[in-house]
Amino acid sequence: MADLAVGDVFRTRHPLGFRPLVEVTAIRDDVIEAVLMGTERPLSFSRITGEAIGDKPEDESTVIESVVLLAPAVVQQLAERDRRVQAWAAEQKERGFDSQFTPTEADKAAVAEAEATFDANPLNPQPPEAVGVLTAQVLDTGAPLAARARAARALGRYEYPEVVAILVDIASSPESPDSLVESAATGLAGLWYSRDGVDEAVKNRLLPAAMADIRRRIPWLDVGFSRLWCCRSCGFDTRDEYYWVEDDIWQQVAAATDHFLCIGCVENRLGRMLSANDFPDVPMNTRPGWHRTERLKDRLAR
Repeated sequence: MADLAVGDVFRTRHPLGFRPLVEVTAIRDDVIEAVLMGTERPLSFSRITGEAIGDKPEDESTVIESVVLLAPAVVQQLAERDRRVQAWAAEQKERGFDSQFTPTEADKAAVAEAEATFDANPLNPQPPEAVGVLTAQVLDTGAPLAARARAARALGRYEYPEVVAILVDIASSPESPDSLVESAATGLAGLWYSRDGVDEAVKNRLLPAAMADIRRRIPWLDVGFSRLWCCRSCGFDTRDEYYWVEDDIWQQVAAATDHFLCIGCVENRLGRMLSANDFPDVPMNTRPGWHRTERLKDRLAR
């Protein structure tokens, strides 16, 4: 972090598991001033701990994840993409966001290369000092239970094997107080939010209450974050088939775990083709400019 300079791009980790790219705008003593790429939102980070400095809880829970230098061509393409995103956002703000930003193939390639580079070069091979402090608080059986619970939740921002092991131990032990189990589950949910898989043996160790809480927070836990938008029946990517059918239709075709179903699978289960009358008049179905598959467009107009 000490070598970061204005114009460099690094990756952060949000408490919900998102990993946004950030560009350095200034270096002031022990503070890195930056902006969230694709927006004009300013961010500040400690050059010592890598933790964000801010008034909002999510700011304080965001940490720098990787600062490896990217290839100049990748940085240039990301900057160009950033300019186009902001120009699109400014235009859409006036028009009510009636379309979506469409990245170029060069944009996609630059983002993919940046993500792969950051994945291969994590910033902290060793946990920061804060992890040790929070761990001590969690394991101190003489400390107030509320303080231990807060520490367990806070550990959910630090993605290290040691942290996962501690939270799993707490959430697996019948001797752990209920509130501490719940807090450990919350911490694990933060760590696993964007994972593409969690070891079955680990999940099987957890107390039923902990597992239920994690599944409530991460409905896609068993399918993985990258398949979040996939049809639960056939695997079709439903990002361009994002719709809302009438409640009685959904209740006829969807199980509790069917968070997303493509149009084809809904129709197969329903036994007929959908029509405009099956879709309520809500922005998800009516807003112009959204990317929609041809069959979804057809059903909305039929």
